[in-house]
Amino acid sequence: MSAEKNTINMNPSPLAVSVHENIAGENVAMEEVSLDINKDNVEEVQAAVADHLLKSEQSWDILNSLYLECANKLLHTRGFTVPVLAQMSVLKEKLNDPDGFQRSFSTLLNDIQAFKLQLDGIQAQHQGKTGTPTEADWPTIFAISQNYSNLISYFESVVAPLIFTLIDVIKAEHGDMLSLEAVA
Repeated sequence: MSAEKNTINMNPSPLAVSVHENIAGENVAMEEVSLDINKDNVEEVQAAVADHLLKSEQSWDILNSLYLECANKLLHTRGFTVPVLAQMSVLKEKLNDPDGFQRSFSTLLNDIQAFKLQLDGIQAQHQGKTGTPTEADWPTIFAISQNYSNLISYFESVVAPLIFTLIDVIKAEHGDMLSLEAVA
């Protein structure tokens, strides 16, 4: 009989993380880890839950979801970059520091390109993989998951703030071009 689905149940403090398998319609407890949760060990609890999820049959799906989350962030940048590129000459005529804006926008495009290259490289490591990973796959899965986490952090700390800064420049200096804001 094969396992059909893994689930994780979390109960109030102390936290019990249980991995269950649905075998022939019966929910069978496979493993349970009890943790007392408090403000000092939240990261430990999160790590335990992530550990269970990334070792489950859902691990490749989780990595694919992380890829899609990153790809969606990348896609949404087009809502700002495409109109700015199309209207750059008009913007440069109306902004107080057109060269500074151009430099910042070029930096943004380079940051987006770096994000895309990293995203493609990470996704290539698990593209097409499905099913329950072997124990030998776990280090790779954890490393890929961490790479996605780092990439999301990069986007949120580098790319998104630069987009919002450039939007603020356009707002402050040329508010009638706010249609560019339908972006980020």
